Amino acid sequence: MPQIVQFIHPGPEHTKKTGVEWNYRIGHRRKFVQITGKSIDERSNLQSGKIDFWCEWEAHSKIIRSANQKAHLPGILFEPYLDLSYTEARDNTDPFVFGDQFYYCVCKQSYKTMKELENGSLIVFGSCIDNEFCIDTVFIVKSYTEYSRKKYEFLLEKTNSQYFHASIKPLFDKGGTDEAKYEEIISENTCEVNFDSSEKCYNAAGENNFRSYEGLMYSDSKEIFSFVPCNDSSITEGFERPSLKGLDEFFNPKLQQSLKIAKNVSTERIKEVWEEIRKQVLYQGLRLMVKTDLPEIRNN
Repeated sequence: MPQIVQFIHPGPEHTKKTGVEWNYRIGHRRKFVQITGKSIDERSNLQSGKIDFWCEWEAHSKIIRSANQKAHLPGILFEPYLDLSYTEARDNTDPFVFGDQFYYCVCKQSYKTMKELENGSLIVFGSCIDNEFCIDTVFIVKSYTEYSRKKYEFLLEKTNSQYFHASIKPLFDKGGTDEAKYEEIISENTCEVNFDSSEKCYNAAGENNFRSYEGLMYSDSKEIFSFVPCNDSSITEGFERPSLKGLDEFFNPKLQQSLKIAKNVSTERIKEVWEEIRKQVLYQGLRLMVKTDLPEIRNN
C-alpha cells in the first residue's frame, strides 16, 4: 500500500552571495523564483502567467529584485536558468518542479522505504520554521525509473535536458567510477533517520540503484495531483511558505530533519490528507502551481 512521507529539507534561503552561481558545498537552500507557468486558484480555475514560488534550484539564477527584509518573507526574487558550460563540481536540485513533469531522484534514498515508494504515495517536502511544518512541494508518486552511476545517461532522452543536467548529472560528474568520489556523493545524500539498521540500504561495497520518481500531474488527474504553493507575480512582497496544521498523525511540526513515514495508508486516506493540504494552501491566499516553462538553457 502507499505511504505518506514528511520530507524535511533545509529551510534557509539563498542570498545574493550564494544564489547567483551554481551552489556547491554550502548546503541545500530554498530559492524564491519567478517563471511563467500555470496554477489553480481557489475557484479551481486554471490560470496562466508569471508566478512566484519557493523551491530548490541549485543551478545559476539571475536576481530580479531584492524583495523585503521581513522575517519569513523572501529576501530575493530569482529567475532560474541553466548554464551548460559550467562543469565544476556542483550540487544537484531535488525535487525538480519545473516543466510539465515533477521529479524526485536521490535525496534520502539511502533508506529502503524511499526506494520502495508505491505509486500513489504522498511526499510533502518542507522545513521546520518556528516549530511549524512549512511546505514547498506536494508530490504524488506516479511512476519511477531506476538508474545507477553506471547507467544514468539514458535519462537525458527519457526526461528533459534541464532535469538531467540540474538534478542527475551533478551526482556523477567529477566522479564517474571513482570509488572515493562516489562514496562522497552518497554520503552527501544520506541523512540521519531514526530507523532500525534494516532500514539502511546503501551498500558501500556494491552497486546502488536509485529511483527517479515521476509525479502525478494535473494533466494526468484532476482529482489528485502534485503541486507547489505559488502566487501571482503581481504580488511583489512574496509570501511565507504555508504551514500545515491539524495533521499531526502524519506531519510533526517540530521535526527538524530527516523523515516521518506512515506506511500502508489507504488510497482514500491519502486523498483526504491531500485534500486538506490543498484547502489549507488555498486558505492562506495562495494558488497551486501545476506546470511551468522550463528554465532557460544558456551557454555563458
